[in-house]
Amino acid sequence: MTLIDEIINLNITNETVTAIGNSFGINLILGNSVPALDPNVKEYTSLTDVLVDFAVNTTEYKKASKLFGQVLKPTKILIGQKTDDDADYVTAYSRISSERSDFYGVILCTVNDEDIVAVSNVVLTQERVMGISSASTGIIENANDNIAQLIKNTNTGRTFTFFSASPIADNYPEAALLGKMLPSTPGSSTWCY
Repeated sequence: MTLIDEIINLNITNETVTAIGNSFGINLILGNSVPALDPNVKEYTSLTDVLVDFAVNTTEYKKASKLFGQVLKPTKILIGQKTDDDADYVTAYSRISSERSDFYGVILCTVNDEDIVAVSNVVLTQERVMGISSASTGIIENANDNIAQLIKNTNTGRTFTFFSASPIADNYPEAALLGKMLPSTPGSSTWCY
């Protein structure tokens, strides 16, 4: 009698892309409040450290406060700046990610839809994640040209969008979620709700 393993040799491999452990919990905030920041991307280990370079009324500081405001908080974050030499946010992001690749989450300090979509597409190719929030009522109305729809149409799931009635007024749910989830051991928690 012939055994099945004499006829068929089956190997199953589940190849998935995993985040590098040392960078998985690190977020990059990309803004333009301090274009003369030296260097153009800096590492911060606390909100007090962020306050050295960014006033409490800057978007970078407010988003950093959401990251560091979690029970399980990141040990460090990066804040990069779009300089006057950068044509747009995608140019700034590309420059910064070539200087520092040790991050996984991306948070932008812009509400310009073109910049958000362009950076989101680069984030996709680098297999990172990006979070955004928008106060655009087009999201609620399900308009074809709202930022959530634009991301959905041009991306394959590495950027998430929140509707927030007041992201400019310190809400920033994308920063809070990335600050809560990325410091967790990969696979130990779920992003589903």
